[in-house]
Amino acid sequence: MIRKKYLLFVLLSPAPLLNLVKSRLPRIYRGCLLSGLPCSRALLFILLLCTPALVFSQQRWERTYGGPNVEWGYSVQQTSDGGYIVAGYSGSFPVFGIYLLKTNASGDTLWTRTYGGLSWDQGNSVQQTSDGGYIVAGYTHSFGHANGWADVWLIKTNASGDTLWTRTYGGTNGDQGYSVQQTSDGGYIIAGWTNSFGAGGYDVYLIKANASGDTLWTKTYGGTNDDYGNSVQQTSDGGTSSQDGLTLLGQEAMMST
Repeated sequence: MIRKKYLLFVLLSPAPLLNLVKSRLPRIYRGCLLSGLPCSRALLFILLLCTPALVFSQQRWERTYGGPNVEWGYSVQQTSDGGYIVAGYSGSFPVFGIYLLKTNASGDTLWTRTYGGLSWDQGNSVQQTSDGGYIVAGYTHSFGHANGWADVWLIKTNASGDTLWTRTYGGTNGDQGYSVQQTSDGGYIIAGWTNSFGAGGYDVYLIKANASGDTLWTKTYGGTNDDYGNSVQQTSDGGTSSQDGLTLLGQEAMMST
């Protein structure tokens, strides 16, 4: 018997959590300063206090989406119309690949799109762009370097999810994208990992593209262990510089011998 799996989307009311934090945060922080306790302990205490609120948050609604096979959701963002855009993977529809789903504010499906080829393709990050369309980052085994390895895949769509252009990035080994953001110059920044470039093994992979998805520059970060980039955010340096910087979040796999 095949067990079906569906993408599950739950919206929780933030009211209980916000009320708890607002009522207790000032006293905790003030006590931390007066007592001389490390603020890390106070923050841990705040997290412990917030945990029951997270558990007992009021559920507004939930929705499941998918077909007879496996669907996974990896990224969601609220859109300018109050609805949501979800990106992930679908194994049910004509193309087994990236799954893009648009809903209204109540989670009802407005449209779905799949993108991909004959092999495994997956969407890991989605963002609404300034023109009302969407940018999706993930990886593809179907396009790019046809040697069985994955390449970073960037897809630009219009507001209806129709493809405007796609780009692949990477080398002769495996490369995957896990986060994308439109930058202030209208281009895009992508974070992920690469096995094609860098110091060996897996390294954090940062790609800057223009508004058409053409590569402006790439950077790798990491050492002799495996390093992965999971999220990227454009930041403002402010005060000392008019230029924008970038903040990366990732992980390092420590190996022992």
